Amino acid sequence: MVETHQNASIIGQAATLGEFQSDGAMSTLSMSTTISQPTEDGTDVSLSDLVGVVGMGLVTVLTVIINILILLAFRHERRLRGYNNYYIMNMTVADLCVGLFNMPLRATFIVYGKWIFGKAMCHIFQGVQHSLVSVSVMGLVVICIDRYIATYYPIRHFQRRSKRVAIVANIFTWIVPFAIWMGFITVWDFVDPPVYAAEACHPNYTSYFESSIVSIFLTFVAPFFIILTLYLRIYRKIRKMGIKHVLEIVKEQSTDDYKSQLPGAGSGRRFGEENPGFVRDRQGKDVYQRHSETIEEHGRNDTALESTARSTNGRVDAGDREFGKAGGDTANRESSSETRKATRTLTFIVVIFLLVWIPYDLVLIYFTVTTELFGRRILDFRVIETVRWMTYANSLLNPLAYAAAQPLFRQTIYRILLPSCR
Repeated sequence: MVETHQNASIIGQAATLGEFQSDGAMSTLSMSTTISQPTEDGTDVSLSDLVGVVGMGLVTVLTVIINILILLAFRHERRLRGYNNYYIMNMTVADLCVGLFNMPLRATFIVYGKWIFGKAMCHIFQGVQHSLVSVSVMGLVVICIDRYIATYYPIRHFQRRSKRVAIVANIFTWIVPFAIWMGFITVWDFVDPPVYAAEACHPNYTSYFESSIVSIFLTFVAPFFIILTLYLRIYRKIRKMGIKHVLEIVKEQSTDDYKSQLPGAGSGRRFGEENPGFVRDRQGKDVYQRHSETIEEHGRNDTALESTARSTNGRVDAGDREFGKAGGDTANRESSSETRKATRTLTFIVVIFLLVWIPYDLVLIYFTVTTELFGRRILDFRVIETVRWMTYANSLLNPLAYAAAQPLFRQTIYRILLPSCR
């Protein structure tokens, strides 16, 4: 039991413990930085604690408001209901739940310096807070997978994508995290209640080094490598496609310049206008132009390819029609505009994910490993809670990334807030 206490709750200790003794005893159940304790000058709250409380409140309110605005924009503007944005809406719902559930309850835990809602609610809270955060992270993983398929297998992606596919994938991002974390935390804690007092609200898994490492792997390490690997491959592919696109434009411009130098180019009459398939040579005679016929054949082939691509599915899915018939002139893949918006959105949310999650997990890994090795480690409350709230702030930054990446989100939100300015 002593060894069990030595590995106890890395994060939970930070909220209620000042120091973790090597003999397994808790030196104090009060927290020197708890804002509910009076300071030496007689005031109830120190300036730093007040800033912390105001900061938590501001992050919570902004998270709820901005995510609600994104959902309202999705509801009001039909053009936002594209296939790719259905994944964005799923993450928005998860982030809104973080703002409504995780942040307020965690804030009360910090303000009072203890858990005030009872042991049963503690077990549920720990399971749900991990699940909701994981839903948002897993939503990002699904977006990366979808973008990867769209980049490397565009025809297959276009043929299979639909509103139904997006909804099924989004449901998957909720079922898996809740199945894992509610079992890993809530069920475990109800079956085998933690040895800590209810006011501490420490889940069982933090009492063991092995389960703590599993938690770190599931919440960050595995998603990190999946997201980073897929994104780097997508980025490399897009760069290659961009170079090819530039070369094609140069080639087309060179061809146009050559045609403009031929006789009759400036006469206001197209080649072969009098006799389709023929052009005038330097002697003024009609000469058969095989290239013109080839262009016409390509046009017919493109039309046939479009029909074939749609017939492979038997019909055009209703979801594709709702999503604006993505693909434009090329019906077997996304339009370049849609691809750019999806890639830009993905870039923003991947960067945000890395910035807010790397500090948290580095701190968590440090305290987990050092506590296991040395059995005694001073846990700084402010460090732990700062990096924890950085991960919570991910739910605030995500909707800002959507608005920054897609101007239509900003325009729609502006019209919602200022309807008289439409």
